[in-house]
Amino acid sequence: MKRFLFVLVACLLLSGCGNEKVSCNYSMEVASQKISAEISAPIKDGKISKFTTKMTVEFKDEDTAKEYCKNAKESDEDVKVTCSGKKVITEATTDGGDEKVTKKKFIKEMEDEGFKCK
Repeated sequence: MKRFLFVLVACLLLSGCGNEKVSCNYSMEVASQKISAEISAPIKDGKISKFTTKMTVEFKDEDTAKEYCKNAKESDEDVKVTCSGKKVITEATTDGGDEKVTKKKFIKEMEDEGFKCK
C-alpha cells in the first residue's frame, strides 16, 4: 500500500496533475475581420497573478493583414507577433506581480467581457 501511495504521489508531482489553470475564449466577426482570443491563466495557491493572451485576427485580404502586422510589430515589443497570409497572431503574458485575484473573480471579470471560461 505504501508503494502504491508513493507511486501515485510521484506521478502527480512529475505530470503536473496538481496544476490547475483557467482558459477563456472569445470570438467575433467585425466588418472584414474574424477575431478570436484565448486567455490562459495558471492558478497557484488558489489565486491568479499572471495570464497569457493569444489573439488571432483573420482579414479578408493579405494587404490589410500585412499592414496590421507591421503596425502590431511596431506598437509593443513585449508582444510576440506572427504573420501568416491573411492571419495575424499576437501573444503576450501579463504579470500582475503581487496583485492576485481568485479564480472565481477572474472568471467573472472575463465573462463580463464576453469570454467563455472553463
